[in-house]
Amino acid sequence: MNKLEKFIFKIFIPRLVKNQCPMTIRTGDATGPLNCYYLYVYENSEPILVIREINIKGVIGKYFDGDRFCGDSCIPYEWFNLSDVRITYYSILIFEYKSLYNYVLRGFTRIDLVIAHLKRAISNIIQFFYNRKKLVMVQRHELLKILVQNYIDSTHTGIDIIDLMTKLYSIRWIMHPRGDEVEKKLYLYLDSLVETGELRKVNNEYVVQGKAIATIENYEETKRRHRDNILVQTIIACITIILAISALVQAGVIKLPTLIDFSGFK
Repeated sequence: MNKLEKFIFKIFIPRLVKNQCPMTIRTGDATGPLNCYYLYVYENSEPILVIREINIKGVIGKYFDGDRFCGDSCIPYEWFNLSDVRITYYSILIFEYKSLYNYVLRGFTRIDLVIAHLKRAISNIIQFFYNRKKLVMVQRHELLKILVQNYIDSTHTGIDIIDLMTKLYSIRWIMHPRGDEVEKKLYLYLDSLVETGELRKVNNEYVVQGKAIATIENYEETKRRHRDNILVQTIIACITIILAISALVQAGVIKLPTLIDFSGFK
């Protein structure tokens, strides 16, 4: 290590080691201690040591045997490189730093913590306005079209109720005051599609069946015929009105001004 690295090591590594996490903590362990650090030494993108202490000989810790950290090992200072140190900080949130320099710039300065609180505040504001929106339930045929498209786009054949709700309303539906109510309605829609044969329920997932395509096509054809009928009826109504006005003009009930007078031409 050069003089700068030695200075950074002397300032930060003892402080981090003093506040290290116990070996039993796991990612996402809500019962684990907070405000503690894991210091890892990496080589070729693989962890080789978790630092537990330092002494005059070098950095001492648990060696990674490919499956877990076990057995004590020491890395002499002349072999030690600060850029190979990766740090995980456990607090209310979890932060990871790819090097000691990265920790100094983002962790020690609390920039990451400020950004995290800012993101949380912005998310809470967005959720506040989202909660005031009405979660509109999609119609049965629209739901079926969404399920068919998901079947086409996804490598997985089925979809569960949580993923489907998220697909329809985004993940924020979970915190919406009417989220559970809409979820129950969606269950009824899906179960009705199962009963009519468009879907099949497999291990709490809904799988699209071939009948779904026929149902969608029948609905589209019925919708097209309805549009055509409205168009024909509109045309008939317009023609009827024109004929009625023409008959009234011929009967002299309605008199129209002369637009072009050809009486002067021989």
